[in-house]
Amino acid sequence: MNIPVYIRRRFGLVATVIACAVSAPVLASESVHLDKFPTEKMQSMPALQDGARTFVNYCLNCHSASMMRFNRMQDIGLTDEQIDTGGLNIVTTVSKDDQDAAVTAVDNLPEGHSDNLRTGLVSIDAKTGGIVALYGGPDYLTNQINSSTEAVAQAGSTYKPFALIAGLEGGLTLANGYQGVSPMDVEGTTFRNFQNAQFSWADLITATTYSVNTPYVQLNRDVGPDTTNEVAQRAGYPEDTIGMESNIQNVLGSASPHTLDIATAYATFASQGTRRDTHIVSSVANNSGSVSYTPSTDGDKVFDDGVMADSTYAMQQVVNSGSGDTARSLGRPIAAKTGSSSDNKSAQFVGYTPQIATAVTLYQTGEDGSEESITPWGEYDEITGSTYPADIFTEYMQTALKDLPVEDFPDRTAESYQRGSLNGTSMPVEDDYAPAPQPQPTQRQAPVPTTAPQPRTEEPDDEQPPVDNEPTAEPTPDRGDGNEPPGQTAQPPQNGGGQDSPTKPSDGNGGRGNGKGNDNGDGKGDMHNGNGGQNGMGEPLQQGGNR
Repeated sequence: MNIPVYIRRRFGLVATVIACAVSAPVLASESVHLDKFPTEKMQSMPALQDGARTFVNYCLNCHSASMMRFNRMQDIGLTDEQIDTGGLNIVTTVSKDDQDAAVTAVDNLPEGHSDNLRTGLVSIDAKTGGIVALYGGPDYLTNQINSSTEAVAQAGSTYKPFALIAGLEGGLTLANGYQGVSPMDVEGTTFRNFQNAQFSWADLITATTYSVNTPYVQLNRDVGPDTTNEVAQRAGYPEDTIGMESNIQNVLGSASPHTLDIATAYATFASQGTRRDTHIVSSVANNSGSVSYTPSTDGDKVFDDGVMADSTYAMQQVVNSGSGDTARSLGRPIAAKTGSSSDNKSAQFVGYTPQIATAVTLYQTGEDGSEESITPWGEYDEITGSTYPADIFTEYMQTALKDLPVEDFPDRTAESYQRGSLNGTSMPVEDDYAPAPQPQPTQRQAPVPTTAPQPRTEEPDDEQPPVDNEPTAEPTPDRGDGNEPPGQTAQPPQNGGGQDSPTKPSDGNGGRGNGKGNDNGDGKGDMHNGNGGQNGMGEPLQQGGNR
């Protein structure tokens, strides 16, 4: 059901009444003089038009659609004359049920959180680009910063799929991988995995499922950080996104997008590589019913079908056996990624089906508007991407998906089971990182017994244990993308995304496997690191240290 917004003459009165109601609270113990309503303004066209502007601005902001304030209607091609004459019938893409579900999911956060906690949610119809729900805050009058369209926060590990796609486009496959030991020096900077988890080898599925830093930094080095940024822009990130820097650390999420930008990019993934313009107005018609505006929903194909099928398969494992397991309760194919900044200053969960992509962001500001770590509360010791953001996502999507048929994602490509090369260059393989064999002791020829054989003393077995693809120090199961060890040591923290500090174990349900027998059903958590987020005013924040 779409929500029609009518700009009518009567809104002048309604807007005035609303303004009085919200701007002048009355205490029971006080005697307050109330001015008479200026009824003469009911005959004044300029006054009525001004009231319409005020009312539309108020309503749209309350519904978190700040980009559609009256003064921005020109952006969709309306002239000043068309706007000023009034009588326009503007129909949004917002679904009432979905919008209500978004508000309810946020409102259902348990009590005890900071008064300065901010939440953003954007949900997009992947087949049209229309916004079906947008939550930017509970009350525009108490906080004028829209948490979804104006505030920014570091993307954290939600940025890693852009490097994955860059690698797949360059000729790598899901069977390619890298050494995943920690710490690791890459181009003069030392990087760590969460809790120094050790992966002797991690293919791109494993590296994505558990968001392992060191393989992803190597991947970004090989594909080039500029290429990773270019993929992000093709998907939907604005070119002027804060923090989208040209260094290998950018894969850890130094970029600070709006929640709207994250949702837009993942909606491109959901549509299997077709980038559509995100919009909130479905149509504009005049009094006579003549439609003067409808958005284009065709979109542009920006990613190959096979690349999308393989990258989506990797992100499905985040839900099947990684940090996004909360969303598994939706009972349908879900691809997702968690992300957080260091010191838990922001936390994101973004996921999609073939029909809908939804991004959720939590961040917290100080009394002066500066960033601060999200104060833990409720059942979680740390607030990361897979805690309350995942909870909000899952609760909201129960409503958003209820009337939609279950759709499967395309199968991963046949080529994804065989290792590829990057732009014609051979890539490392698992055997390249196997420990060198230990020298065997010289064996002497035993003398031929002349009598009955004598008992032989058993020699110690010098054979080395097999290389284990699992972490040698098992990571704590993760429920989010925040609070990992520093992304760098021996240097000040560099730009990077969030880190996950698991707080709740997974139930261990296995994934679909990657074709090499790596059905990860152990519920291990997400492991990644990075640096600080951004404040609610959209200004860059100082990079935080990782724990």
